[in-house]
Parts: sequence; structure tokens; C-alpha cells
Amino acid sequence: MKGKIVLSLATLAIFTMIPFTAARAFDVRSGNNVIVDANETVDGNLYAAGAQVVVDGKVNGDIFCAGSTVTINGEVEGDVLCAGSSITVNGKVLGDIRSASSELSLNGEVSGGLTSFGSAININHNASVGSNVLAFGATLRADGPIDGDLQFFGASLLLNNKVAGDVSFYGENRKTQKNGPAITMRADTDIAGNLSYYEGVSAEINDAAKIAGETTIMEMKKYEQKQSRQMFAMFPIWLLIWSVLSFLIIAMIFVSIFPKQTNAAIEVMLKKPSASIGWGMVAMIVIPVIIVILLFTVIGIPLAIFFAALFAAMCMLAKIIAGIAIGALLARWLKWKISLYWQAVLGIILSVLIFSVPVFGWLLGLIAFFWAFGGLILYKKEVYKKLEG
Repeated sequence: MKGKIVLSLATLAIFTMIPFTAARAFDVRSGNNVIVDANETVDGNLYAAGAQVVVDGKVNGDIFCAGSTVTINGEVEGDVLCAGSSITVNGKVLGDIRSASSELSLNGEVSGGLTSFGSAININHNASVGSNVLAFGATLRADGPIDGDLQFFGASLLLNNKVAGDVSFYGENRKTQKNGPAITMRADTDIAGNLSYYEGVSAEINDAAKIAGETTIMEMKKYEQKQSRQMFAMFPIWLLIWSVLSFLIIAMIFVSIFPKQTNAAIEVMLKKPSASIGWGMVAMIVIPVIIVILLFTVIGIPLAIFFAALFAAMCMLAKIIAGIAIGALLARWLKWKISLYWQAVLGIILSVLIFSVPVFGWLLGLIAFFWAFGGLILYKKEVYKKLEG
């Protein structure tokens, strides 16, 4: 059992790195709404970043995406690696799905496996997973069939369909069950393998549910309790990995589309760090006030909405630019001649690690955010001056 846990975590770590090694044709798209129409075919990998990402057409490769809401209705020949607030997969995915989101809703057919981080993970009755499921989250509901093993690290598991392999639930002892049982198995549950979970975890198993293998209630000894707590304490580490991946996806897309503008903005930040930080602090105070004032006027409401959307986009962009700038600064200090892409990779990984340090990291992250936000403003000012001249 311990070996399976270690193997699962190691596999997840490897999976998060694999997509970036792929070398094939690709299509980069970004904007507020990124849409692949139903009659459209993307040859190769699709890299998409936007507030809303919708794929109605066919992708002859992998999908790497980041957005507030992600909806995949079409067919994907490769894997799907996405991060967002809400991810919905209604179409057919011939490869694997690896996701990080607040909510994942799977309604289509997945030929490969599923690896997911999320608060709520739902495999609905119309969905199916063709291989193993490895999930980390608060709740996992599996109403669709799973043709492999199911391993869940979380608080609440509900099953109501076929699982071709073993089911393993890794949760700590729960002295009280305010929100119902930790494990619920309804009438259509059919587990071809074994079921295992720790003692003290409540399970509500319907009389019609089928478990072909053995049901093992594992004893939670003191040292195992410590290991379990350490396992759940590792959640932030995996969320950190997904944060890095999400920012890297967006950064790669942005650098691909706007390489000259990115370099120019970073040059401003490096040449005028104090001014950039100052402008960033002022802007973060003034812009929200202006938006609120505009909301109190009928004519100003559309402008307030526009500026609010623009402000939110700049805040997200500032985080990305800050990471790239840190990579550029480090490369100059070390006299490394590396491309903007590698500066982005180096800087984002380093910045996410540093900014995750309690208190000290948060303060540095705030300063870096002001630095990047102010740098973008100064860069825009220089562009306007050139246009006027």
C-alpha cells in the first residue's frame, strides 16, 4: 500500500513535466475569449490562455490551456493539460487528462487516464475513463465507469458505477461526520478489484453494490497517522507545481505572441526599478478608486466594467512579467546568454518558490507585483511618447 502511494506521487511528478518535452507543430492563442469553432481543426498542439477557453472543434495533438473557465466540447487526439477555476470536458479525449481546478466536470469519453487536483471532481454518468484515476481534492463523485484503478486523496468519495480495478481511499480518521459518510457506494457500484480505506473512516455501502475483491480496513497506527498528516501536508507542494505549470503555459503563449513588447517592458523594469515600484503602488490605489467612482454614474458603468476587466488582465499579466523579469535579472547577473523562453522558465519557477515562503515570500511577491505593474505603465508611457513624436 505504501509503495502504491509513493509510486502514484512519483508518477504524477513525472506527468507534470512530460508535456513540455514535446516537440511538434503548435497553435498559440490568447485573449479574453479563445474559441476553436466546431468546423475548425487544429493540426498539432494547442496552447490557449484566456478568461474563457472553448474548444468546439478538433485538435490533432495535445491541449495546454489556462483560463477562468475551460470547456472542451470537441475531439482531442492527444492529452489535455489545463488549469482554471472551472473545467468542463464534454467531448472525446483520446489521451490523458491532467487538470488543476476548483471544479472539474467530466461528461465525455476519456480513452486514457485522469490525474486531477480540485475542490470538486465529478465523473458524471455520461462520462467514462479508460485507465487509472488519481485524484486529490475535497470531493470525488464517480457516476461514470472507470476502466482501471481509482486512488483518491481527499475527504469524500461517492461511487455509482463500474471500477475495473482497485479502489483506494486515503483519508484521515474522522471523529465526527457532519457532512455525511466519507465513502458512499450506491446501488450501481461494481468494483472488480479490492476496496481499501483506513479505520475510523465512515462508509455507507448499498446492499446492491458489488465488490469482487477483498475489503480491507487498514489500521491507522501512530506512525501511520503521522505519515498520513505528512501526505496531506504535501498538498500545497503539488498545488505549487500546478501553479508553476499554469504560469509557464501563459508565459510561453505571451512570449510567443509578444516577444518584442515583453523584452521592452522588462528593460524598463530593470533600468527604472524604483520608478516602476512607485508607479505600481500608486496605480493599485488609484485605479480601483476610479472604477468605484465610475460605478456611481449611469454613463460611467460601461467604462467601469471595461476598466475592471482591463485592470484584472493587467494584474494577471504583471505576475507573469514579474517572473520573466526575475529570470532576466538572474541571467544578467550570472552572465548567461539564454533566450526569453528560458528566462521565463527560470524566473517563474524561482519566483513561485520564493513567493511561497511564509511572510517574507509574500512581501517580496507584493513588491515584485508592484515592480511589474508599474513597469508596464512606464512602458506604455514610452510607447505613447514615441507615437506622439
